[in-house]
Amino acid sequence: MLTFLGVKAFLARVPRGVWIALGIALLTGLGLFLHSRAVSKFGQEQFDKGVKHEQNRIAKKVKRILIESEKVSSNARRITETNLNRITSSARVVLMQGPGKAACSPAVSIPASPPRRSDPAGSASVVDLPPREREPLFGLPASGAVALAAQHDSCWVKAKAWEDWYRQQSEIWKKSN
Repeated sequence: MLTFLGVKAFLARVPRGVWIALGIALLTGLGLFLHSRAVSKFGQEQFDKGVKHEQNRIAKKVKRILIESEKVSSNARRITETNLNRITSSARVVLMQGPGKAACSPAVSIPASPPRRSDPAGSASVVDLPPREREPLFGLPASGAVALAAQHDSCWVKAKAWEDWYRQQSEIWKKSN
């Protein structure tokens, strides 16, 4: 069994130089340990600082992109609405002043007798009838055709607006990266 006096006697037999070397080794180890902790803490602080800086930079970039994108979207929306209103009003004008108002003359006659052929080759001439016996024609198609044309123009405006919007959004994204 090892006693306190035995341990004390063993430690007394160790030379002083060994104690100094053990002390230096212990202090060096403690210094390295504390230094590595300080370096690790400093590195973590710098890393956190860099992450925060990068997050702020990205947030500013995203905010700028969102502002530019919103401008492009609102401009595209405004231009599209203006064009759609123009198309709608033009279609209304054609419906109000077009088919019912654009009478063609001379009109196709409804003859009581078959027309006389003035040319033996077979071209038929229109019999000249009094005005009250003529069937008036109009020079524009009916309202369905006007609605179809307005729908076509509206689709074209929307497709063109989308293509312009997409191109401008792509340019904003490419410029920001």
